[in-house]
Amino acid sequence: MRKYYADMLQKTTNYRRNMRNVKLKHQMLIGCSIDVARGLKLEHFDESLPFFIASVSFPVDMKKILMKAAELSEDQDNQFEVAINTIKHIEKAMARFSSKALDNFMSIPEMSMLLLHYLKLVENSEYQEHYQMLKSLAEEKLNEQKKVNGNEGQLLNKFVRDTLNSLLQVI
Repeated sequence: MRKYYADMLQKTTNYRRNMRNVKLKHQMLIGCSIDVARGLKLEHFDESLPFFIASVSFPVDMKKILMKAAELSEDQDNQFEVAINTIKHIEKAMARFSSKALDNFMSIPEMSMLLLHYLKLVENSEYQEHYQMLKSLAEEKLNEQKKVNGNEGQLLNKFVRDTLNSLLQVI
């Protein structure tokens, strides 16, 4: 999944992971993630999806961007700390399997939506039984999230949108 979204970012946009100008590379990562998210057209996640696409694709770069932004911004340290911890949860789920890590990963609606999108497009018969389990779990988590008060989702979207806007201003 990480490779799929990283390749999508690099093939469909001007973003290149090996750019030498770090500031330009970070600006491009944020901007190109926004472009990719718009292209996916996944319902209800327009504002928050770019953060998660960039975090899945290039988590190390996203953490560097957030740490730099936290250094430059005095009043939003907690906001950046929460975003960095979210990326750490994503990395943990992608690197080492545990049911707790998977549950944390799937509890993020955007991650469940990205996983469903990925599973819809990528087929590997060797892992078909796992795909079914992951698809069912992601759909279940999304349905649970829909039953939860809509304000919570709106607060997360606002948080992620504010984080992205802060990053765009800082970098």
